[in-house]
Amino acid sequence: MPDPRLEEYRAAHDRCAVCHLHERHGKLDIHHVQNRRRDFNDPRNLIMLCHDVCHYSYHSGSRSLEPLTLGHILLAKEEEDGHVDLAFLASLKGRVGLPEDPTPLPSWALAARIDNRQPGKPKWR
Repeated sequence: MPDPRLEEYRAAHDRCAVCHLHERHGKLDIHHVQNRRRDFNDPRNLIMLCHDVCHYSYHSGSRSLEPLTLGHILLAKEEEDGHVDLAFLASLKGRVGLPEDPTPLPSWALAARIDNRQPGKPKWR
């Protein structure tokens, strides 16, 4: 049975938190900031990422783009949701802190945000 918290999060987030790609222009994935831990579907542990670029860049890196790090994800979550609960996220791994602090996004993500404000499909995809 699907977790209703995931559906609620998806309904409240219609764009990628990193590049601001809207769902009408590409597939979005719910990403777990801390994976497969107790309460991992808690909204404080979720962030919406576009499938083709940002989610892939975080998990696999990129040959042409600076890869996204945990620090980038934390900053994007804070910007998108208005708050990031660092203590809660660390507690999911049984820690008192995270290995990274929120970090400014790479220049390609900031440029993509500008492109994604324009009507029509973004040019950089």
